[in-house]
Amino acid sequence: MEKSGSFLSSASTYCHPFGVPLHQWSMEDVGDFLTSLGFEAYVDRFIEHEIDGKALSLVKDHHLLMMLKLRLGPTLKICEQVSAIRNMEQYGTEDSPVQQY
Repeated sequence: MEKSGSFLSSASTYCHPFGVPLHQWSMEDVGDFLTSLGFEAYVDRFIEHEIDGKALSLVKDHHLLMMLKLRLGPTLKICEQVSAIRNMEQYGTEDSPVQQY
């Protein structure tokens, strides 16, 4: 899917990164999302565990820590960004900005 370049524009207007809701992202989209956040080192783990957008929308920090063996810092940052996307989709407001780490 074609990406819009960033998750939020400079005017804080929501720009969906792949043109479809989070729960419709492919595993490749999830990999692109992780890469855009600077966590490309974790893409293979997400693919190995078949984490697509639906799974990503359901994932909790303990899943990433215990099952995927991610470190705490990246886990918290990924969960924050997923939460921000879900909030934007659900409420159209920015609770926490999506940012690159």
